[in-house]
Amino acid sequence: MSTTGSTVLPEIRTVTAQFFLPLLHAVGRRTAWRKPVLHGGSALACALGEVMTEPKPRVWFDEPGHDWTPGAVALDRRTRMMYDERHIFINGESFRAGGADARLMRTLADQRSLNATQVQRASTDAQALLQDWFDAGWLHRRDAA
Repeated sequence: MSTTGSTVLPEIRTVTAQFFLPLLHAVGRRTAWRKPVLHGGSALACALGEVMTEPKPRVWFDEPGHDWTPGAVALDRRTRMMYDERHIFINGESFRAGGADARLMRTLADQRSLNATQVQRASTDAQALLQDWFDAGWLHRRDAA
């Protein structure tokens, strides 16, 4: 599994189902947290996605040298982004996503970039999120070729 490219959680869930969930069941028999963790599958998926996208301690992101304007963008090479059917995970953070916004963010995770048309057609909320990620240095404007 690549640590620099996007990773789709359905592949990871296979590993989770084969290793982590049986481990949680075994540990859970002796702990009080078994029921909330195992029955709140969304919480487990969020925790797993956040941990798997958390940058290593030596990784940092540079602030942009210019202001945000909607246009073509690309993820920083150090950005880790994944998704599942309900969430988007990026650099240790999770966001609930659905509909067109979720499809847009999945495209960003898979292709590691969006063209100007995709960004400009994004909802106001999705554009605000892209701007936040731009301001954090997680993605950069991509110059038109």
